[in-house]
Amino acid sequence: MYDLCIIGFGVSGISCAKHALEKKLNFIVLEQQSELGGCWINKAFSWTKLQTHKKYYKFPDLDIESQSEYPNKTELINYFDTYVKKYNLLEYVRFNSKVKIINKTKYCWNIKFILNNETLEMNSRYIAVCSGLFTEPYIPKIEPLKHFTGLTYHSSDLIKKNMDKLKDKTILIIGNGASCSDLINGLIDNTKHITILYRTPKWY
Repeated sequence: MYDLCIIGFGVSGISCAKHALEKKLNFIVLEQQSELGGCWINKAFSWTKLQTHKKYYKFPDLDIESQSEYPNKTELINYFDTYVKKYNLLEYVRFNSKVKIINKTKYCWNIKFILNNETLEMNSRYIAVCSGLFTEPYIPKIEPLKHFTGLTYHSSDLIKKNMDKLKDKTILIIGNGASCSDLINGLIDNTKHITILYRTPKWY
């Protein structure tokens, strides 16, 4: 029986694990990826940079060693890795562990997860879900355009695709959040034209 089961080992999961360590809890971390970093691993482009100033994004007990005020993906992953090693947090993490079912019993939570194609289970008094707000992509319903012959992508689909396919193309981006900013940063110098449609002005 664990005191705490943390699901996800990105920024939130790392921070939660550090606090659990300080409180001397018997805890474990389940991460479905093979490495730490959360959205910075599987939801960020190679050119993605932090859109918040680094002093507002760092852990309180370790500065981000980057000359840039807005570190890039590689710098941030290295920073997370340094922090995790500083407190030996990796010994509490089970990578490649995909949580399938969580049930509340009378005295605890029962967690079933898959590791190496085997279904395992454990019990924990508490659970911290640190898998991210936008784990699943949201795709709005768009009526088919009768004469549209181009390609339609969700931003998450483009992470692992060859972006050269969009070179010299006319691009329409729906939404103006962080993903929009990331896309523009990588496409602006290689596309023919970019148009953005959005509902609400961006905070900056």
